[in-house]
Amino acid sequence: SETWVAEAARQGLSLAPYTERAATPAALAEQLERIVGSGARLASERSSEKLADILLQEFVELSGVERAVLAIPQDAHASSLRWEAVAGITPDELDAAKSFAGPTIARAAKRRYPQLVEAAGDIPDDGIPELYKRSAIALPLISQGELWGVLYGDMRHLFGRLNENDRDILSLLANQAAAALENADWVTTLEQRVQERTAEVEEARAEAEDAREAAVNANEAKSTFLANMSHELRTPLNAIIGFTRIVQRKAEGELPQRQVDNLGKVLDSAEHLLGLINTVLDIAKIEAGRMDVVNTHFQVEPLIEMCAMTSQPLLRPGVRLVSEIEPGLPPIVSDQDKLKQILLNLLSNAATVSYTHLTLPTTL
Repeated sequence: SETWVAEAARQGLSLAPYTERAATPAALAEQLERIVGSGARLASERSSEKLADILLQEFVELSGVERAVLAIPQDAHASSLRWEAVAGITPDELDAAKSFAGPTIARAAKRRYPQLVEAAGDIPDDGIPELYKRSAIALPLISQGELWGVLYGDMRHLFGRLNENDRDILSLLANQAAAALENADWVTTLEQRVQERTAEVEEARAEAEDAREAAVNANEAKSTFLANMSHELRTPLNAIIGFTRIVQRKAEGELPQRQVDNLGKVLDSAEHLLGLINTVLDIAKIEAGRMDVVNTHFQVEPLIEMCAMTSQPLLRPGVRLVSEIEPGLPPIVSDQDKLKQILLNLLSNAATVSYTHLTLPTTL
């Protein structure tokens, strides 16, 4: 106790034999066993904050120091250190502790080698030196050549003195602590990357949702436009078809047959255009999933002849279109309007090529 130390000092007795820490084989074996357990605890922790508390606890229990500090580099170059965690130091004692321990911590970080020192704090004029002298150690935490921090601890001579055996044993703990800090930093970095990637995916999902909504709105606007335009086109077209039929009916015997035939071509083309407009509406129905196929029984020969006649104006000069229809074809069952559209599309495409002769064969 302090009273015992004061009495010994008055009698001029040396306290060294009583404060030296004996390194017996049993003590060393116990410390090594504790090191193994400490390493397991450190390796299992992935939180940097919890890891700092566990490290200081293990360090204090293993070394027996009164005060302990874990200092962490504030940048990649370790130009300055931040006191991440402390043990045995009150807020009121923090400034004095930094003044006392700071140089030793900085020296260990710079030299990257354990520092074992004997130092005295501020000794009052009537004070007993043994109550103020401290034994201190600073251990750099190095993993793969990178400094991850410095572990510092000190104790008054009243409670013992740290020696080379303590330095060697505690250096093992420092190596395990450095690896644990590196792993915790890697996990933290990975979690940050996962969070960033998750945020990017969420942002991309939101953008995709906005794009999908915009596409749906655009599709609805298109469908509305097509419906309106188809209605506007069909109204005058139906009038053209109606008047053409009236003229064609009243022109019999009044106009040359050639003009009557031309009126038939006008009527067929108008009806084809009406079919195209209806097809536009059918496309909108297909996109909406409401397209229906209307099957009927009909003769194919009139359909072929009508398609061939409608396609005549599309032919290049000098190109002949010949229909070859097998006699006696029976009625077929299909959607007559869609089959007509298919044939007209085929003939329209063929008419754009520089053929001199086009044949439309029809057989079963």
